[in-house]
Amino acid sequence: MNSPQASFTKNTRYQKAILLLVAFTFIGPVQTISAQGNDLQSAASRIDKLITKLNRTRVIVTDFIGPKNAVTEYGQTIAEELSGELAKSDPSLNVIARNGQSYTFGPSAFSEDFREGSAAWFLARSVGAEIVITGTFQEHSERVTLNLHVWDNPPGHNNMPGEKLGDLTVRLSITPEQKVQVGRAIPLAAPNGFRLTAGKRPEAFAAMPTCISCLPPMGLGKNEVSLLLTISAEGRVTEVKLVSTSNQKVGDKTVQAAMKWRFYPAHDHDGKAIELQIPFLIGPTRPN
Repeated sequence: MNSPQASFTKNTRYQKAILLLVAFTFIGPVQTISAQGNDLQSAASRIDKLITKLNRTRVIVTDFIGPKNAVTEYGQTIAEELSGELAKSDPSLNVIARNGQSYTFGPSAFSEDFREGSAAWFLARSVGAEIVITGTFQEHSERVTLNLHVWDNPPGHNNMPGEKLGDLTVRLSITPEQKVQVGRAIPLAAPNGFRLTAGKRPEAFAAMPTCISCLPPMGLGKNEVSLLLTISAEGRVTEVKLVSTSNQKVGDKTVQAAMKWRFYPAHDHDGKAIELQIPFLIGPTRPN
């Protein structure tokens, strides 16, 4: 910064314009980080530098939203990992624990950016945070693109929405196990507006698997097919038995289709995902 200042000492107005441009370059455009594997250290370091420059210390990371605006196990896992990396990158940061906090900003007449910033503002007020990190992700083959938004909500900022300090794009590779988590949604009630959550869990873990994607085969018509499915702890269908069918050809097609279905798995009393075998009837209306 010394060089530009020395070059334009005789032109104060131009000098200020240069300094504003530098400031905008730091917090305005999207910054892209290519992280190796699932290492979020680079992203945590960039965020730490951004917020500590403003003397902010209290930060919370929300669940990252996946396809179809769903809160998924992958989005929660990566949010937890980023929280941990932030805590390790700077011991002076107070990374607020993600204990199921949630806030929904309802009015749909506003832009999505305004609603997200407003939800971040209210969430910050409810948990005592100054910085709220939100984000979305998209899967691309063997990688995931994570788009992070850093919202500033200092105590003296009494008007919503929060101020967006910047956006950050992180590209991560994913394992086969994580690919399963990408599509495994947390079963939550549909929000009445823009919802931000932080470690949100169902009020009670499902004792039975819940279907996430169970598309019936083409040509089902008015036929009914009864199956016995084995659902793994990862929510995958590992075995399908045809119990009965009103049309053998349709029954065989349904068995093939069922192997591609995905479920939110059953859980035991301790909240641990478990394998379970369940009866499953599919007919002309919808699977149960």
